[in-house]
Amino acid sequence: MQRKILFIYLSEFIGTALLVLVGLSIVIFNNGEGSPVVKWLPSPDARRALTGFLFGTTGCLITLSPVGRISGAHINPIVTMAFYIRRRMSLRHALGFILAQLTGAIAGAFPLLLWGLQGSSVLYGATVPGPAGIGAALIGEIITTFLLVAGIFFFSGHRSLRHYTPYLIPPLYCVMVWLEGPFSGASTNPARSLGPAVAANIWTANWIFWLGPAAGALLALSLFKLPVLRWWNVLPKLFHRKRTAAVAASLLLLVTVNAQPLPFRQSTLPVATRVNDLLTRLTLEEKISLLGYRSKAVDRLSIPAYNWWNEGLHGVARAGEATVFPQAIGMAATFDNTLLHEAAGTISTEARAKYNLSTAAGRSEQYMGLTFWSPNINIFRDPRWGRGQETYGEDPYLTATMGTAYIRGLQGDDPHYLKASACAKHFAVHSGPEADRHTFNVIIDEKDLRETYLYAFKRLVDSGVESVMCAYNRVNGEPCCSGPTLLHHILHDEWKFKGHVVTDCGALDDIFERHKALAGPVETAAAAIKAGVDLDCSTVLQQDALKAVETGLLTQRDVDSALAPLIRTQLKLGFFDNKADIPFSSFGADSVHNAFHIALARQLAAESIVLLKNDKNTLPLRQDTLGSLMVVGPNAFSFDALAGNYHGVSAHMVTFLEGITAAAGPAIHVEYDQGCDYKDSIHFGGTWAASNCQATIAVIGLTPVMEGEEGDAFLAPHGGDRTDLSLPAAHIAYLKALRKAIGNKPLIVVVTAGSAVDLTPITAYADAILLAWYPGEQGGNALADILFGKISPSGHLPVTFYRKTEDLPAYKDYSLKGRTYRYYDGPVQYPFGYGLSYASFHYSWKQSTQKQYSAKDTITFTADIANDGSIDASEVVQAYIQYPNLERMPIKELKAFRRLAIPHGHSKDLKLSISVSELQKWDLATGKWKVYPGKYTLILGSHSRDEKLTADFTVKP
Repeated sequence: MQRKILFIYLSEFIGTALLVLVGLSIVIFNNGEGSPVVKWLPSPDARRALTGFLFGTTGCLITLSPVGRISGAHINPIVTMAFYIRRRMSLRHALGFILAQLTGAIAGAFPLLLWGLQGSSVLYGATVPGPAGIGAALIGEIITTFLLVAGIFFFSGHRSLRHYTPYLIPPLYCVMVWLEGPFSGASTNPARSLGPAVAANIWTANWIFWLGPAAGALLALSLFKLPVLRWWNVLPKLFHRKRTAAVAASLLLLVTVNAQPLPFRQSTLPVATRVNDLLTRLTLEEKISLLGYRSKAVDRLSIPAYNWWNEGLHGVARAGEATVFPQAIGMAATFDNTLLHEAAGTISTEARAKYNLSTAAGRSEQYMGLTFWSPNINIFRDPRWGRGQETYGEDPYLTATMGTAYIRGLQGDDPHYLKASACAKHFAVHSGPEADRHTFNVIIDEKDLRETYLYAFKRLVDSGVESVMCAYNRVNGEPCCSGPTLLHHILHDEWKFKGHVVTDCGALDDIFERHKALAGPVETAAAAIKAGVDLDCSTVLQQDALKAVETGLLTQRDVDSALAPLIRTQLKLGFFDNKADIPFSSFGADSVHNAFHIALARQLAAESIVLLKNDKNTLPLRQDTLGSLMVVGPNAFSFDALAGNYHGVSAHMVTFLEGITAAAGPAIHVEYDQGCDYKDSIHFGGTWAASNCQATIAVIGLTPVMEGEEGDAFLAPHGGDRTDLSLPAAHIAYLKALRKAIGNKPLIVVVTAGSAVDLTPITAYADAILLAWYPGEQGGNALADILFGKISPSGHLPVTFYRKTEDLPAYKDYSLKGRTYRYYDGPVQYPFGYGLSYASFHYSWKQSTQKQYSAKDTITFTADIANDGSIDASEVVQAYIQYPNLERMPIKELKAFRRLAIPHGHSKDLKLSISVSELQKWDLATGKWKVYPGKYTLILGSHSRDEKLTADFTVKP
């Protein structure tokens, strides 16, 4: 009898194996969508249902076949037992069968319920039923069990039918399978419910879930000693009650422990393994649906929708309450990459907090995600470009250094997770004109391309930037988002970029609609993906990539190559991991716009403000002798003049008027008048009040509606760009009227702008001039700190202030000849790097350069920087290299800088290093980088035309 029991259980496993193997040989699974045999059905649910019936039919055929007779029919114990009934079944036997089957069914449902409670709705590639679905499945099991037991009870009670019971019950069972599936919508039997939706893992799932019912049945029959059949009475002899309970509990624990999440959700696996696993589970249609910035949900894998478009140029933008830092051009003016790194870390902290709060509320809003399309590292080659305010200026080295600080701060330093994803944009050679950006074709040779326009992108790629955005324009005839040179040959093949590429918004539409470079959207989708685009900020890829595959322009492998980098980014951000594993999951409302972040914004704003003129030490103002103060100007109480473009919002924006008033305190008489607008050059206000005050502060200049991106700068004269460098004529006239009204009293002019402006018309009227840029939410407090001497000004210009546009080449000319401090040596208003201080500094060598270097060497030098003034101040020491007198060499280039905070009367040692390889230039003849031998000069100073210390050296061949 014991051998018969062992034979029955062995046959159970054989039956299960046959069911799985034969089922897999008949049904070729399609990532949970059902067999391709039934792919003609329009609905995935219908395909899965029919596939399930095919699988169930396979089991029934095994049951009814001679193979079934040999193996013991099926894994359902009631059907198996029917083969061995040769006498009348008693009511007690029937109740034992029912209890065993229901206990097994509940045990089988238990892992599903537990998995659902753990927050996952997917197990081994199949959708886990919810409580209602599992309840319906159990009802189906109950109905099936009662009908089968009743059938056995009935057949075995009739002497003439008893012998045929093993042959009558299997057909009845098959009917129950077909009835139960549609009725319950799911089943605790893995062969019928999970089986059809599981691809490669069906074998594992089937055996694991078979152990649950088996353990439950053993537990019921052993603990309650239910005599189901005569031979079953020996079971307690084989399995002691306590021992059986322990084995059954262990089996149930094994079921729970082995119910692991899908591999792509297992954070302990290598990223490549997880990416490949998810790629195998997604259908082609689902993959393509994920290639747009409005990434669609994949419900069957519990992948929610996600919007990739987020902005964080100088604070989390367009997403409600956030800390608003100075505009990017202002942050570049700090020459403080360490502080920018800290600010970027603050931005990603706030981003994580806002993301956590938003997703906890079940929302997936644009601008509330973790993939930021910042920074803008295009070179500010011409001051007429309206978007230059978004950049770090005209110098490749400064841009690369500040950009690297930003992306490292934003992405964080966790070894496993990105805090947020940064994006280097716009790749490449994209610096206006705004009005023509959707059709413009940049003509540029490879020397200027490599040395100027690609330098910062290469540095950021080497530093691990997660994303690169391709630009609207063409370069030498190739659209940036579909041509092979930039994305395929340089970015991927040469630089080995491992992140993802996103298009500028609508750039793919431009390719066929405006550039007319390709015939239509299908051809554009194919060309973009083959060039290296992964994510489309429009709808071209989502709508037309499938057609490109169907017409043979793309392969499924091409689609996988585009999607894989996006999945990698999402894995690095922790999108598919348990929140407990992600170190940023605890960030909440207290991580947004807190006191530390506000103080950081104030420090950055103060360091960004540039003192351009300070006749007779007009500044700082002395509060002990100042009794009255007049604040005037259209930008003194302006939100726009603080925020710049791509900005966030804050409930505590401190305007210039508010900051000055708070700092002056109640003992000083402060008045305000708008004074003028931007157009009227005749009618003014506040001049009489100003004449009655001891000093006047006039806040004038530009705002982002006068310069900026196409469409946003709606008052700009040329699609967001400027046609000249002039201040508004009304502001110049107003300053003239103020000077006439106040006589010789101090007039301090504060200029807001995101670019170089012509200040020549106002210098005769102003005793002091401060350039505040667009300084962010703490601009008012930062300005007051400088005006009243709490902080010495230390900002330096990241762009050249030319005298007039006539000194520049044509705006659409992208060659560097005669442009920026590197190639222009004519007269200027203020040179690149210029900025005054309330203190004076003395430089002296401690260790100069060597006389000779090879291409593999590093130039190291040390200087002593002394603060000879009477106030604590910071100096930005700038190290420039002057090149041999060869064709198309720069006049000089910034190659190192350092900000030093030095108390008055003290000095600090400065040690800087420059790799000789940093001096390499592109050789057009060979198409390679080359360090040219010859005489070089190292220059230390406080701006590009200052030479406080110099040292000559040669580079040998």
